[in-house]
Amino acid sequence: MAGVLRRPAKVAGQEECRMRHYLLPFGVLLMCCGSMRGQVNNPAALVSSFQHEIQAGLDRRNVRSAFDRYMLYTVSRLDAATGEKQWNDKTGNCRLTWFNQLIRDQLNASSEIEQFSRELHGAFRQDHRGLVRAVEMMGDKIEVPLKETGLLGGCPVQGAEATLRQALCDVRAGWDAAIEPLSEEQRNQLRESLYRVTTGEINTSGARFVEKPVARKMCDLLEAMDRQGFVAAAAAVSALCGPRFWQGLENLSPLEVDKPQGVTGAIHSVLSTTAGKVLVGGKGPNQYALDELQMFCAVIDLGGDDLYLEGSVSSERPVLVTLDLAGNDLYQATKSGVQGGGLLGVSILIDCQGNDIYESQDIAQGACMAGVGILYDGGGDDSYRGRRRVQGSAMGGLAFLLDRSGADRYHAALYAQGLGGPLGIGVLDDLEGEDHYFAGGQNPDAYDDSPGYAAWSQGVGAGPRGTANGGI
Repeated sequence: MAGVLRRPAKVAGQEECRMRHYLLPFGVLLMCCGSMRGQVNNPAALVSSFQHEIQAGLDRRNVRSAFDRYMLYTVSRLDAATGEKQWNDKTGNCRLTWFNQLIRDQLNASSEIEQFSRELHGAFRQDHRGLVRAVEMMGDKIEVPLKETGLLGGCPVQGAEATLRQALCDVRAGWDAAIEPLSEEQRNQLRESLYRVTTGEINTSGARFVEKPVARKMCDLLEAMDRQGFVAAAAAVSALCGPRFWQGLENLSPLEVDKPQGVTGAIHSVLSTTAGKVLVGGKGPNQYALDELQMFCAVIDLGGDDLYLEGSVSSERPVLVTLDLAGNDLYQATKSGVQGGGLLGVSILIDCQGNDIYESQDIAQGACMAGVGILYDGGGDDSYRGRRRVQGSAMGGLAFLLDRSGADRYHAALYAQGLGGPLGIGVLDDLEGEDHYFAGGQNPDAYDDSPGYAAWSQGVGAGPRGTANGGI
């Protein structure tokens, strides 16, 4: 597992930098905070200085030989648990190449981690076109490269409606490709076990999955999926995240339609696409009971302070896109796989602006399990509250929560805020603002070395013991 926690640099002279590097038997965590005088604008130089400090410290404290013995032991345990082999509770299942490289060369891992996270952050900082590059980078690290694509993001000359139709078509095609290698029986097996074994009430420790034989079979099915379809679906979302496209949506022609059950407030129009129907709400306040709108693969709202309830993906509706252009909105859910939470599906939530509140339980707010989960918030002072596997948490796919600006608050209990499970890459990137993060406080720690709560959050790669290796 590889975890990265990045915090914005302080204004030069405000605070000296303190950097700490934690080397764990099966994990690497790089924490940066503040700025190092003279190097605030040169992260690579900062990390080089940091690595030199580690090397010098090993010699100064005369522990170089002890560290070398530790590394030999670590490499031997990796070798003893490679492929089908198992050592103690370590396995080779779902082991990513990058994970393997980092753990085998821990003294140089920090610079590689820093460069990747810095370049990924740089892609997210760009406009909507940078999302394709970010998704491509994420796919590379979980060994599913993005194939040749003409996706550039934004609104092409044919207009917003054509862009919407094409993007939904591409997202659905990506999902269909991902699930195609599994038989109907295997899909049902995965659907039945995925949440219950990894996240449900019987699984509270955070360190391992219950029902190990079922969990092992579940990971086999994750490996069998065409995860390249996930990357293609995520890249297609970039077309829906540009200001030109949003402005074009406001110019859609209104159509007289019967109001579907599950909606209150004005309805602007209903569109038909090859991926399913699209519901377009008006500019006033609306309420959407999303699970009563199963015939719609997308819900677009043109403005107003709106209320969104639930919104889970399912075998009947494996793709759901929710896009809100403006307003102070409230998103509430008690089910799993909501608010940009892809539970065996693709779930996308895009909120362009406003002070929004996101309230959920499990697998939500830019999270996935065997799928894609994206929450894109364009700005405002937002509140994110969830329980488990939320806010940039991924297993068997890719997920991210991108918040572009505002004073935001993040609250979660377990497997959250930048968590990579087996074959997953999870990212939380908040680009600007004074933000607050909390994780933990609910699940007692399963280890007996110290009291407290388990969190497995905030830049963590987690592999369940005896089942599989973790992600990024």
